[in-house]
Amino acid sequence: MLNNVLIIDDQQIVRMGLCALVKDEIPSAIICEAENASEAMQQLKENSFGLILMDLKIEGNTRLSLIEQILSYTPQAKILVITCNAENIYALRCLQVGVYGYIQKTAHTVEIQTAIRNVFAGRKHMSQAVIELLANFVKLKIKVNPFGKLSKRELEVADMLLKGKASNEIGEIMNLQPSTISTYKTRILKKLNVQNVIELSKLEKMFEEV
Repeated sequence: MLNNVLIIDDQQIVRMGLCALVKDEIPSAIICEAENASEAMQQLKENSFGLILMDLKIEGNTRLSLIEQILSYTPQAKILVITCNAENIYALRCLQVGVYGYIQKTAHTVEIQTAIRNVFAGRKHMSQAVIELLANFVKLKIKVNPFGKLSKRELEVADMLLKGKASNEIGEIMNLQPSTISTYKTRILKKLNVQNVIELSKLEKMFEEV
């Protein structure tokens, strides 16, 4: 089993805290760090990792794209997402693309340590909230999160719209024409049955509170 661990987070204090937790759980771990997507991919080119801890909000990354890049480069990677992003919106999508675990940064230290231990051992780890969300989806007895209707690219565009970015800015980030982004925006609003970004923001907040 590889003892190399990669921590990807743009906040140094978070990386320091996770380093300490990893050392507690895996004393023999060799820990590398990355604060953005390009650094993360460079680390992956230079080393093999038994465990990757990462946030979703990373410079140079549109939410799920870095996860997909990592898994494309190293399909066997065991990824634990440790983030502030809403479980109701992102957790299931992350699990679908292949992460081993998803947990909030606000979780108790003991729970984060348990998640690190489980994922390092090759076991899936989900918070109680995500377990309940999965159960509800299986039962099909609750209102399904409408953001699940969006494709990966649409979800990325929606995320940047919610952050207040204009079509030309999004186009530059995603290397697409502004007209293409406008088409995505129209499609997103139609799929989610909202009229504008203000209503889109209200919809996101509603499902964060579910």
